Amino acid sequence: MYHNQEVAFDRNSYWSQAIALQKNVLQNPRVLVVEDDPHWQWVISAALKSLNQRVVLHCVRSVKHAEQLLYQSSNYELIIADYQLEGNKNGIDFWKDCREKNKRIPFMVVSGITENEFKKKISGVLDQKIRAPLYLSKPFKVEVFRRVIMRNFSRLEAA
Repeated sequence: MYHNQEVAFDRNSYWSQAIALQKNVLQNPRVLVVEDDPHWQWVISAALKSLNQRVVLHCVRSVKHAEQLLYQSSNYELIIADYQLEGNKNGIDFWKDCREKNKRIPFMVVSGITENEFKKKISGVLDQKIRAPLYLSKPFKVEVFRRVIMRNFSRLEAA
């Protein structure tokens, strides 16, 4: 009898901790920003923080560092990556790698290339199962960025 009570207590404790963790994750959305230009890292970070002060940002300069973070924890609400990055992989390579590893994290590419160039670069990768990542051309106005985020990633808005 005492043993059953102990099990019930542990089960309740487990569920209480799980619910608290879930609330924390939902209230503190995590975003991975892969951008090698410090100015654009700051612009993107400031825009996201203006939407939700509780957003947890991880900013890295290369796909290599982003892959290390994803290996450690893949519970991100959004990944934002520049197209042209330090190292031998670009933002589209990173997006493809995420899809191949079955990471279903929403993905957004920002870059100085035109939208037509972007479409050409991803056209060979897309099929009916894979949706293209969201794209925003730099330079962009912060208000435009914020609208795109609010329209497509409502989980990032402040609760």
